[in-house]
Amino acid sequence: MSPLTAEALPREEVRARPQSTLSWMQQFRLLFRLQYTDYRASLPFFLVFSILMPVGFLYAFGSNVTRPGADNGWFLAGNVVMSVCFGAASFAIARVAWLRIRHEMDYYGTLPVKRSAFLATVFCLGQISALPGMVSSLLVGSWQLGIPLQNTLAAVPLTLLAAASLTLVGAGVGGLARTQAEVNLYSNVLYLVVIFLSPVLAPVDRLPALMRATSYLFPTGQAAMAITDVLQGDYGPRFWMLLGLLCLWLLAAGVLVVKRLDWRN
Repeated sequence: MSPLTAEALPREEVRARPQSTLSWMQQFRLLFRLQYTDYRASLPFFLVFSILMPVGFLYAFGSNVTRPGADNGWFLAGNVVMSVCFGAASFAIARVAWLRIRHEMDYYGTLPVKRSAFLATVFCLGQISALPGMVSSLLVGSWQLGIPLQNTLAAVPLTLLAAASLTLVGAGVGGLARTQAEVNLYSNVLYLVVIFLSPVLAPVDRLPALMRATSYLFPTGQAAMAITDVLQGDYGPRFWMLLGLLCLWLLAAGVLVVKRLDWRN
């Protein structure tokens, strides 16, 4: 009998992969605790950075849009999108990339858990990273810029949708990284998009033609315009188009993440 046959191998080497006896929710809770153990070391950085940057922009430049009759919705919407970008999206890019580079994905691949439970933990941590900056921007901005409270509250679900889309986009981008240089590159691409390709702190109708086109193309610009419409109470055709585009980004990014983060491959 050939030494490579299954009969010649120890019993431990030929047995099937162990199946988990835990439910999906129990798997999620255990994986979340494992992920959070690493996450909490960088949590102060995410909290400070995601809050100080958008709130700092509000105080530094908000006086320019508080004039009577000024269109101030775009400025608050832009700050909210920035807080989501530098919270959820930045976290997702860095976290997924480092899981790949440090081969931590190999460890999770040895566990008898479902991939969907693991992906859900990364997604939820990304949302947690977005909440501090998002909430502080909405509260401070609505008070400083005189936006009605009901409009601000109506913008919360849309902001959560934008955070979900950008978290998955960031996770998909982070899954492409194989070296530290690529992590830095992809993180800087995020800044390039939000500052130059879809400048969220400027009204889209005042941008050059190329930037107007890219603002409608990227989820950052779509989110900024949709949140602006909600803050102004304008639920016209443009709002519903942007809402649909954000949902498409959410779906496309989700498919990309599922394919790129299959650690068992």
